[in-house]
Amino acid sequence: MPKQGLTPSEWRRRLREYASGAFHFGRGQRPPKGSRWGNEITKIDSCSRHGRRGCTDLFGNRVWCKCSYHVPLILDTSELRSSKDAGVGAMATTSSTSAVPISQFPPMASTTSIPPMLASTHPPVHPPSVPLVPYSSFKAENATKLMFPTNYGEHLPAGWGQNVDIGDKEWIGKALFVEKGRLKDSLSNWNMPPELKRECSTQPCVEVYFHRRLFLWMPRKMWSINFYCPKCPNRPSLRSKGLYNRVRLVLDLRDYYYLAAEYMDCGRCKGTFIAYDSRLLEQLADGPKSVFPALLTYKYACDRAVVSLLRSRTLGNSPTALQHNLQELHSEEWLRKQMRYLSDCRQHMKGLHGMHIQPPRYQEAPAFKILPNAKWFLASYVRDVWGRLPEMKASITSTFGAVLKIDATKKVCKKLQGETGNSASWCMNIGNENGEILLSIITTSEACPTLKDMANGLMDRYQKAGKEPPKLLYTDRDCCSMFGPSKFAVLFNRWEDIEVRLDIWHFMRRLALGCTTESHPLYGTFMARLSHCIFEWDKADVDALAHAKKSEMVKMGLSNPSESAVHKAITREELARHCRRRTRGAEKTKEAVEELILSMSSATDSLGVCLLKEEMKTIWEEQKRHAACIQDVSEISLYTITGHVTKGTEMLPVFRCARGSTSLENFHLHLARFIPGTAAKHTCWMG
Repeated sequence: MPKQGLTPSEWRRRLREYASGAFHFGRGQRPPKGSRWGNEITKIDSCSRHGRRGCTDLFGNRVWCKCSYHVPLILDTSELRSSKDAGVGAMATTSSTSAVPISQFPPMASTTSIPPMLASTHPPVHPPSVPLVPYSSFKAENATKLMFPTNYGEHLPAGWGQNVDIGDKEWIGKALFVEKGRLKDSLSNWNMPPELKRECSTQPCVEVYFHRRLFLWMPRKMWSINFYCPKCPNRPSLRSKGLYNRVRLVLDLRDYYYLAAEYMDCGRCKGTFIAYDSRLLEQLADGPKSVFPALLTYKYACDRAVVSLLRSRTLGNSPTALQHNLQELHSEEWLRKQMRYLSDCRQHMKGLHGMHIQPPRYQEAPAFKILPNAKWFLASYVRDVWGRLPEMKASITSTFGAVLKIDATKKVCKKLQGETGNSASWCMNIGNENGEILLSIITTSEACPTLKDMANGLMDRYQKAGKEPPKLLYTDRDCCSMFGPSKFAVLFNRWEDIEVRLDIWHFMRRLALGCTTESHPLYGTFMARLSHCIFEWDKADVDALAHAKKSEMVKMGLSNPSESAVHKAITREELARHCRRRTRGAEKTKEAVEELILSMSSATDSLGVCLLKEEMKTIWEEQKRHAACIQDVSEISLYTITGHVTKGTEMLPVFRCARGSTSLENFHLHLARFIPGTAAKHTCWMG
């Protein structure tokens, strides 16, 4: 016949005998580790009362049982029930039995509420030193509570044991449950573990040093939110099914925490949905939705605070760097907890050595939990971006400007790999005078038919929002045409008053192609004089800056500095910050550039290498027709005051210039870093 296993009551009796030392497991009798009764044996072995003959330690302090099995063996629960029905006469204390001293039990609230002790057939560990309490006023249920304290860990659902540590089951069961399968009426989202109390008189328990907090996500029960089935077309309401039978570990900045949730089902399609399902989270309002802290993947989960660290896509902020930084923070927190545990163990050992007693064998700290790899952090960041995609689209499409800048780059498209690797060549971007991006698209070319939809969409956006059309557009090419209107005038044909201008930096770079090399000693001088041929400083702003600089020098101790000394002390950064520039005009610019080329045509360095090539005159003849395209529009102010600073005794304004498309060149550099690595799929560009 097959062997019959022990019943739960038989197992409890055996474990109580094992805790008291009356029973020892033989070969093959001990249950396997990880099983229900194997975990109970582990709790008994780690209990502070296990192996002690008395209920006090060497220092006279009371040692309490934490496993609920180290109590006097008096009666079984069934005997207590029968004794309650039959009366208490049969339980009277006789001279042949010895009573259990009151010191064996935990302290009560007051001396008047101390329950009388039951008789015991086992000899006491120490002779009673206090008077015995009569049994006539004793209740059987109080004895049951004293002999068998509540094991709150058994209140948890069975599936929670896979991820919840043994040391966390007790406090979670006590914080959430009234009894097994029944939650408390008052619940909160964040549930913190109890504070660690330092007791060097008892053997430290390693589990209490490595507690983790728990986040409970039950919006239907806690806030009475009605959810609808995301599958059924008529969207019936979902029914609650209680707590989900699984707890997930969520990666935080310094440690993990538990995520528990409720789950619901649909009465029509019989589908089951967990409360943190993305389809259910979308049904929540912004307020309750913002309470949920985690971002879930198939296997792991991480807190949104971790993902937010990847949003600033700077040069050194990569998923690998984030993984290394988090591992350092987690290891530091793990080491701090381990040091506190080992410190208490050492203090406990010193107390035993002082009494010349051999210390027990202490438990080992749990191993450090390795973090996921860098690819998982990148995948979590992509999920976060997809979740914020509607808000990002709304923010971008709500941006306008009076001065637009358009430019394209190939840096991003070179990273496009896979099936769509050769499907795009350019990334076209449009910005405004504040450096904000209005539009960013991937195209195959810069031709008018390809960009027509982009232009129509931007013009429709201005029209629907009731905004005034922009007055000025800067570009790096196609600013004018010898055979009719320019390309951008055709694209934005509904904006009749828009002026198209060429970016001056690109114009100067075209003329720089006539130089022998950029490393030539006279190259910097040539470019500085070329800029002087195009721009002139506002005299009033320069005089105000010189006056402020002079007062600053006087304040520093230089008495009556000369005008030349003041102008030499003004730096290039101060000029760009506090002074405005304007173009000289098309004819003056042509005359000045021709004079510059003529004066430096024979300029050489110390080795006789000429600065300008022979092709410089040909380049200038081709580019001088764009001299009118780089001039400022007199009706449009390109400078905005962003603040004021005090220099010396004078107050100077701080200007921001909207001229040119330099801000887009900087954006192209950052755009290539937004998508880390050297290759990526097309999904990184979607949206």
